Amino acid sequence: MTRKRWHRMIPFLIAVVLLLAATILMYRQWFTCIPRYSSCARRVERLERSIVDVPRVSRLYDAASADLMQQAPLGVETMYIQVQYARHRLPELRKASILKLQKFQLELGRIERDLRKLRAGKDPYKHRNGAILRAHYSDIDDTLQPFSIAVPRSYDGTRAFPLIIRLHAHGWFRPFQGHPASQVQQALVLSPHGRGSTDYMHIGERDVLAALETTRRVYNIDDDRVYLMGHSMGGTGCWQLAAHHPELFAAIAPTAGNTDHTVWEEKWGWDAPESYLLPVRRKLEMALDPITYAANLKDVPVFCAHGANDPIVPVEHSRNMVRKLRELGCAVRYEELPDVEHGDFPDSLFDEQIQWLLQQRRPAKAASAKLCAEDILEWQKNRTPSLPGPIENAFLSPFLIVYGTSSVSEIDNIVCRREAEQFVREWERRYGNPCRIKADHAVSEADMRRFTLVLYGNPKQNSVLAQFVDEVPLRFRGRQIVIEAEAGFRNATRPEGNSSRPETTIDTVRWERALAVGDDAGIEFCLPNPKNPSRYLVVMAGVTWRGLFQINGRFGNWFDWGVYDNRRWFDYAAFDGRSVDPEGMVGFGFFDRHWHFRHETYWKGDDTLRSRVVPHQPPACLHPPAEKRAFALSDLMPVEIDQEKGTVELNRSFRSRPLQIGNREFTKGLGVRAPSRIVYDLKGDWSRFRATVGLDAEGEHVSAARREVEAVAFIVKGDGRILSESPEIDCNSAPHTFDVSVTGVRQLELITDPRDGHLWLFGSAAWGDVEVGKS
Repeated sequence: MTRKRWHRMIPFLIAVVLLLAATILMYRQWFTCIPRYSSCARRVERLERSIVDVPRVSRLYDAASADLMQQAPLGVETMYIQVQYARHRLPELRKASILKLQKFQLELGRIERDLRKLRAGKDPYKHRNGAILRAHYSDIDDTLQPFSIAVPRSYDGTRAFPLIIRLHAHGWFRPFQGHPASQVQQALVLSPHGRGSTDYMHIGERDVLAALETTRRVYNIDDDRVYLMGHSMGGTGCWQLAAHHPELFAAIAPTAGNTDHTVWEEKWGWDAPESYLLPVRRKLEMALDPITYAANLKDVPVFCAHGANDPIVPVEHSRNMVRKLRELGCAVRYEELPDVEHGDFPDSLFDEQIQWLLQQRRPAKAASAKLCAEDILEWQKNRTPSLPGPIENAFLSPFLIVYGTSSVSEIDNIVCRREAEQFVREWERRYGNPCRIKADHAVSEADMRRFTLVLYGNPKQNSVLAQFVDEVPLRFRGRQIVIEAEAGFRNATRPEGNSSRPETTIDTVRWERALAVGDDAGIEFCLPNPKNPSRYLVVMAGVTWRGLFQINGRFGNWFDWGVYDNRRWFDYAAFDGRSVDPEGMVGFGFFDRHWHFRHETYWKGDDTLRSRVVPHQPPACLHPPAEKRAFALSDLMPVEIDQEKGTVELNRSFRSRPLQIGNREFTKGLGVRAPSRIVYDLKGDWSRFRATVGLDAEGEHVSAARREVEAVAFIVKGDGRILSESPEIDCNSAPHTFDVSVTGVRQLELITDPRDGHLWLFGSAAWGDVEVGKS
């Protein structure tokens, strides 16, 4: 080989050498990372075992209680939540770089040192600076709820510091939202998890207030300089919390938060059907809006900002709120940024908001909220503060789900258990941990004393409810659900002797009203527990299992936003097979302050709207009919239904109209809303699966906003393995047809998967003619 040819090959040889070197380095790192990751996993497992040696603080270790938490060493909640966080992070470290693994190992070393200090009775977090993940105990579901606190270097506890509560944006169901909190050198910064993505309402509001109270106990806080700030859902939380608790805050700085439900209706067509119930609906919607309580912000200065081109939270939310505040004479500063959408605000804006906040102080006599929800919803006035109702408030106290096992019918007991378990799964999805659940025969007297009881099943199905049958005004009589009540009236009697003046007495009579009739009739109901008046008794039951089937998701969707889905905003609601939304209930209402039935606060469903509904059809069989060659899956009881919004509708659309895909109408099929997952037990006896799938406009105009984002994929899985998947389907797509082999498949899953995050704009999807057959 000539020298000239060698010279030509030198660049090639250099490239080969470099490639080999890079490959060796990559595999060296990979082989080095594997033992490092394994070491990290073992250390986390040791920490989880070791923390049992300190006073137990979690339901996972079978010993949680509020009293125990008070006796626990200071910092034990922080230790436990940091171990949980380490466990949560492990999966993402499987393919991490050496540097990330080394950093994680250092963090584990710090946790191990903290644990040794904690065992010695010391608080390892007392003088720590930076972002610290801490927790408070919630007796609602026996959990530790995380919050992040950023402590500046200048803080030593000797003088009171201002506190900025920085509320995170919407993160769906991701755990540990808000951590790590951002640093501000002049103040402590608290970033609560807020139970995830709740708009900081209901249980989310409780979480923020509990995190604030815990922070006050641990740190030296200047109560006259407590502030709120946040973007998007965090901005919404600023408005919500300050409007409900103005006495707590010196000032707020919301950015791109929502305030007024009418904006959604105007922008996205979320409007109500014409009905005589419209005034009730409007009041319930108003009671959720921060703009309703704008007058409560009289002593709370506001620095509000919004992007003029925001496609997620339209700018009219801030414009309407600012206009209202200025009309009321409130102190408000507003910056509207042209050409800015939802998430591209400059950091300088937030810095400016922080500096502005730190200049504000709470007035010497800060006013409490003057306008409350009870002023809007007059039927809730003068209720006992500890038990104000409605049903949704029962889940703000320690509660226990109790499913019936007492029926002689197999399907009764199965539906009771599955509906209770579905509630627990949904609770865990939203809030990260399962809530308490027991069978009726396992409920103890201690449970009766401690918990609000949420009972699934009627008295024949649930033995705990049977114990209350003579103490609650609810009766299941044949095919009827009846409510009993007492009423007093003046009775004038004929005078005796020479007296011309009639004698007047007060007579008490008992009367009853049939709330619903039929095998598919059901009821959701709450009142104080007769055996423990400091807790609620909640009943979720049907005349038969047909009324109980999918009871969790049937109502509450007046509010068109995931935070409020399945809200139980009533004291009681009766329904049947034509009930889809509140207008379609047989009837709903609120008790008076003594928890007695009142005609004035009972509303009958709208018969006109009810008549337009395709009736509900419960599944016809519990097990696949082995003698048939083919059958529709809409006739088979699913073993599991997991759908975030509403219910899976059988042989009708998601909104209970005729099932339609494109121009074709189907008499058999499933109406769903993404994300949705339906699981069937085929027992391995079937060979083919067939269906036609697509979006279902339900005969309505599809808004431009929905058309722009809505896209789903339909997936068929067998025993955990994907068997077939549709292409991405949007409003313009033709229907897709499945014809899939399911030979030997025992568990069949039908998944409707959203391919965009704007789920609040999504509509209905459908599985038409969905069936299995034999070759």
